Amino acid sequence: MGKSAGGNGLSWRVPTAAPIESPRWGGAGRFIGSLVDHESSVRSTVCAPGLGRKRPLCFGRRSIGSRSSIACRCDLKLGIGGESPSLELLTRVRVGSAATINFVLPELSEFRDLVARKPSVDEEWQTFDRGPTIWTLQTFLLLRNQLNGMQVTCSSNYCRDAMNLAHAQDLARLGGVSPRIFVVSLQGDHRRTGWAHARIVQNRLQVKRPTDYWVSLWPQPGLIPRRNERKERVQRIGYFGAEHMLAGSRREWEEKLADLGFEFVCRQGRRWNDYSDIDLVICHRSFNHQIYPTKPASKLVNAWFAGVPAICGADSAFAQVGRPDQDYLVTTSMHETLSAIKKVARDPEIYRRLRDNGLRRSREFGRDRLVEAWESILISISANAYHAWRLAGARDSRVTFVTRKAMYFFEVLRGGTRRFVQSCVGNSVVNRLRMKFR
Repeated sequence: MGKSAGGNGLSWRVPTAAPIESPRWGGAGRFIGSLVDHESSVRSTVCAPGLGRKRPLCFGRRSIGSRSSIACRCDLKLGIGGESPSLELLTRVRVGSAATINFVLPELSEFRDLVARKPSVDEEWQTFDRGPTIWTLQTFLLLRNQLNGMQVTCSSNYCRDAMNLAHAQDLARLGGVSPRIFVVSLQGDHRRTGWAHARIVQNRLQVKRPTDYWVSLWPQPGLIPRRNERKERVQRIGYFGAEHMLAGSRREWEEKLADLGFEFVCRQGRRWNDYSDIDLVICHRSFNHQIYPTKPASKLVNAWFAGVPAICGADSAFAQVGRPDQDYLVTTSMHETLSAIKKVARDPEIYRRLRDNGLRRSREFGRDRLVEAWESILISISANAYHAWRLAGARDSRVTFVTRKAMYFFEVLRGGTRRFVQSCVGNSVVNRLRMKFR
């Protein structure tokens, strides 16, 4: 074990080749050895009194501003051999460096050429048009060369001795529950996958347990921002998303806005990334005060990136990341929305304030920031749930496995019942019922 001066004190680096439960470390070494395996790197720093921060042993999660930040560290006060008892050993363990991150996409063969070419996601933006490609494929492409000390892979099925990340929609296709497979569910807006070992969610209201982690969805790849020459003019109002998820009907919006001298555009399909000719965005799924606890704030965040002011509904995700009247406006009825549109159109100062504040806020949701958030989340999962699973022999205990199996079968039964009802009455009827009661 070598010793060197630096920082606020002396530092020791433990060679990874040496067993960490060496007699030289005694009980402290056995304790640290229980936290990391032979592949992990451990750095221990001895600081003079008052020069190091004292923190308890913790692997926790905290939120800073509008983004998630993960604190993953092990700080332990120890005395070493015959050295001064007043010295503190602050041991920081980067457990995540030992984990293999495997993204699971059952239809990976369809994207084999894309993965091999390593293109920019902006070049292939049309590929990311549904949950599994947005959450699994896009995240793999953006993270595979960005995570220090982690091996990031992608496969069409589960891998042993890895943290397997798969979209909730694909988990049912990947087969039953195995005690030797560690699964992280990428929830999206699907029902909670209770049998997974951990979940990564897109709305803070989906965080129910310590094994749930929130992260903002990636901004729209290939986004075309609003043209600068349009300045503060408000002529074309846009909605970005599936038409059946728009509050009211498309024709109603077109007629009411035409009466006020505006044009309404519903962007979906091949142009859902194009904000170049849009002056104002509406983000309303309904006018009945629904908070949509599983939906992301993507409509608002994408508008920020595009430099387009947004008028939003009562969605919880918008309130979690935005500041009403500063970087977006909130309305809860058609009448309020039309009044807000007229107000923004008449007052260029309001338009500039919403646009400029939104552009500043967009920096908090850039890809670099989200890569950091993903790395912190994966480190935290590795340090907690995954490491506990590895300590148990890389398999679930009998009780844990039976519990996960029961939860899995319940979710399969629930999904089968839903599909049976859809086959009997038709998807259109089910969608109308959802629109009525959402």
